[in-house]
Amino acid sequence: MKRVMSLIGGCCIAATMCCSATLFAETHKKRDEVLLLLSGKRFAGKDYVSNRIESRLDGEGISFKRFHHSDEMKRIYCDSSGADLHSMSTDRAYKEQHRNAMTKLYQRISSEDGNKFIFCDSIMHQIRSDDTKSDVIIIADFRREHEEGFYRRHFDGENKMLRVRINASQQTRTGRGWVFDETKDLNVTECELDGQRDWDFVLENDGKELDVLQWIDDELMPDIKRKMIQIEPTLQL
Repeated sequence: MKRVMSLIGGCCIAATMCCSATLFAETHKKRDEVLLLLSGKRFAGKDYVSNRIESRLDGEGISFKRFHHSDEMKRIYCDSSGADLHSMSTDRAYKEQHRNAMTKLYQRISSEDGNKFIFCDSIMHQIRSDDTKSDVIIIADFRREHEEGFYRRHFDGENKMLRVRINASQQTRTGRGWVFDETKDLNVTECELDGQRDWDFVLENDGKELDVLQWIDDELMPDIKRKMIQIEPTLQL
């Protein structure tokens, strides 16, 4: 009788361990979408370039979704300040009026214990909650080093991630409405990635749309397509 109970107990333990391992694998499985991280300073043209990329993806029948870390920040800021969320998202001049106050709120929130990845978590929640899976995920405001580390844990960072730095000269940015502001332009959210040299792509976005479109066709799109067919690595437990 003891022998039978021992066998049953051993089977239960083995089954529990197997279920736990399966649950761990499912929970920690890296996502297989191609992840495109776009970085650049104010008025460098991140959304402009993202719009052109999205148009090209759509033309190729490649599905995509675009996210901004700042969307959640805008919502929190507007809830606390009474600013208009629609204007924050559609009116560049209105957003710039609130940028310093919003940046201070971002720094206060993200410095609190457990909040370092609050905006990354918000994006991942939206991705997981959407039943419609896309081929490409675009995050159009990649600004902090810890963001890259976060996404490498959730996506296949070696085979599926592309980091793009979008540059523009001060003259070009000024022509787009940029005015130097020490509080805004020397903030860590603007400067932390300035020293990175290992970008997958660097685009000089100085106002020639044809150059942007050619770069997308000749360089970015072929790499996106290659990464779409990369085989997902086996999870190591």
